[in-house]
Amino acid sequence: MTARTRSIRPLPVLSAGAGPPLVLLGGFALAPTAYRPTVEALSRSWSVTVPDLFPLRPLREAWSAERICARLRAALDARRLDGITLVSHSFGTALALQVVARDPGRFEALVVASSSGLSERLGMLSSASVGFRVLGAASPGAVWAFARNALAQPISLLRAGSWAFFRDADETLRRVAASGVPVHVLWAADDSFVRRVDGERFAAKMGASFHVASDPSRARPVDHGWVYRHPALFERTLAAALAASAPDRLPSSTKSGARPVPAASLGAAGRNGSC
Repeated sequence: MTARTRSIRPLPVLSAGAGPPLVLLGGFALAPTAYRPTVEALSRSWSVTVPDLFPLRPLREAWSAERICARLRAALDARRLDGITLVSHSFGTALALQVVARDPGRFEALVVASSSGLSERLGMLSSASVGFRVLGAASPGAVWAFARNALAQPISLLRAGSWAFFRDADETLRRVAASGVPVHVLWAADDSFVRRVDGERFAAKMGASFHVASDPSRARPVDHGWVYRHPALFERTLAAALAASAPDRLPSSTKSGARPVPAASLGAAGRNGSC
């Protein structure tokens, strides 16, 4: 832990597994518990950490990206995480880009799921709508996680959405693209929230690989919430993207079919977690 982060309260996390570190930054207004099935699936190969980007806070402490990023760094320091594969879903990409731009040496790769980087206002407008349309496309766990946050801290959600919409991301994108950290963009084949063309443009701007996740055998479409709705598909797509660029960095258990950590034995969950 650095001297600077020693006095900063780390974000609470959901964690499980043993192996190379993977940190997942989730979607707008979603608590880590919304991603529990995904954490369980990934835990067969990775040491997974999902920070709570919307922790409950006193009314006098407003949500701010700067504070959340500082608390995220404190959480990574507290858990002594380096050589991290950083995965972001939707809104979480805005914060992921910030932390990679600030400290690229800490990360092995950045994997962006269903996000255009939130760098264009039109794309952001579509992505921000995810939070308000989540009832029609999310898993029951995600619905509950969103509803709890919306009821408990609506002002914080407004501040977070406003920051993501109005921030100037161009310099951050340039710094990440020039950092040498490999970037991969994963896309849901049937994403109804963010246009695929926006994802492809983002990947081209970042010099990133672009991978489309689809599963013809499924009766339901692979939509924006696929990261937590279809954890096995997400795990396979993530492994394929990483293997295409750096197969030596893949955990050996990814190929050996190791069993996931049972949900009951997962570590600190949601706001009850600690770093």
